[in-house]
Amino acid sequence: MPKQTQLGLSESQFLLGSEGERQVWLKPFGDADQRLCDATNFVIRGEGYATQDEAARDGERWRDVITRAFARVHLAADFGDRQPVNMLTKAGEDWLSGLMGRPVLAHLSGVTVFEDQPDLRFVAAPSLEGRKRPSEERNRLVFTQAARLHDPLDRSERVAFDLYSSSFFQPSADSRLLMLTMAVETLLVRSPRSDAARAHVTAMMEATKSQRRPHRLRAGLSTKESQRPAG
Repeated sequence: MPKQTQLGLSESQFLLGSEGERQVWLKPFGDADQRLCDATNFVIRGEGYATQDEAARDGERWRDVITRAFARVHLAADFGDRQPVNMLTKAGEDWLSGLMGRPVLAHLSGVTVFEDQPDLRFVAAPSLEGRKRPSEERNRLVFTQAARLHDPLDRSERVAFDLYSSSFFQPSADSRLLMLTMAVETLLVRSPRSDAARAHVTAMMEATKSQRRPHRLRAGLSTKESQRPAG
């Protein structure tokens, strides 16, 4: 969930469903004692399934349940479909399991089916951020040439650079791609449309206008007569 939104649930776990041995919980990811209203990362945890296929199907169903519930209360959720894939291999899981003295599995986005084991732990790869710094020689050369040329920008170039710069402050790859696409579109030189294209658009506009229904006006009137002052 985005950091600026929270669930209105004060308990540390919420029972979504219970049927026989099956139980499905909504829990915070990581800190088991954290309240749901204080968490931004969650996991749907289900247990009591007889087969792997049965658990996988029910996992997808509960994902849809959460999606509908979040949409109903106007909350957003990122299920990780566009996030980078966890690079922890099976050998890495085995190595960490031996190191920690308990079973370890990689934390993956989406539905994960696993055999229930006591003291099982999930490990998520740390987030990595890269930095770019041009060489000092290149920086000096570029700034010197820009100051000497003093080439003014037109309005579209200023808007394009503003969109390009803003893309680096976006939290997701989707929003960055959208803003970079807008920056490129701002610099495009639009050529005149062909006569056939203009005629097609004009025909659609005329067809739309011809299908418009006449507007109706309804005014509410009071049947109470106005009181006139005596005399």
